[in-house]
Amino acid sequence: GTLLADYALTHTSRPQAFFRLRSDEFINAALNLTAPQWLYGRRNTLWNPQQIPLAEIVEVLPPAPAGREPLH
Repeated sequence: GTLLADYALTHTSRPQAFFRLRSDEFINAALNLTAPQWLYGRRNTLWNPQQIPLAEIVEVLPPAPAGREPLH
């Protein structure tokens, strides 16, 4: 979505599913984590104004910084 916004391309975002996963070695390396932990994410579809899908995306969020309370 950020690239589309940077280039002023009109789009909508429609999350399809939310999930929780345990990080593995690959994800730990990508997010610079030192140990497995629970992470959260979503499957999302980006659509253009004509309702044609532009992208199917799986997003995984890094953990909140230490000392920061999660949103409830």
